Amino acid sequence: MITINYTINTTVHDGFSKEECSYTFFGISALDENNNEIVSINDISSSRNDIELLINKFNENKLSLIHFYDAVEDFMAENN
Repeated sequence: MITINYTINTTVHDGFSKEECSYTFFGISALDENNNEIVSINDISSSRNDIELLINKFNENKLSLIHFYDAVEDFMAENN
């Protein structure tokens, strides 16, 4: 069985004009034992803290990769 480690990823989106700010969003990457990225979901939330808490839950509970997308979808549904 593959051991998965979940980690945060960051995406910065520039505004559409000079007057608009940049926006930072956070996502989650799933890494294998060699720290190779298996899969990632970007732009889940603009709250780094929320994503870090979610990642901690995933890692503490050893979330199986098969449940990764559903767990992120549940998080997004609860936080909208």
